Amino acid sequence: CATGGSAGGLLMGAVINQAPELYRGIVTQVPFVDALTTMSDPSIPLTTGEYDEWGNPENESAYRDIRAYSPYDNIEAKAIPICW
Repeated sequence: CATGGSAGGLLMGAVINQAPELYRGIVTQVPFVDALTTMSDPSIPLTTGEYDEWGNPENESAYRDIRAYSPYDNIEAKAIPICW
């Protein structure tokens, strides 16, 4: 079982999407799962201050990177670990 909260929850969401076979269970606590939408809205408090960590989606390369790891944007119909 793997666990992560907030930014760690984003990692757990990415694991579920990219390598679901690694864990039988995932526990998330207030996961940050819609990174692309959040980082694309500079009116959300603290967002622009996070560009150094997550990337600024106005930059084409950063947009592609965020799109690749953002859990919400990579949901597919497939078997995944049990999630709490």
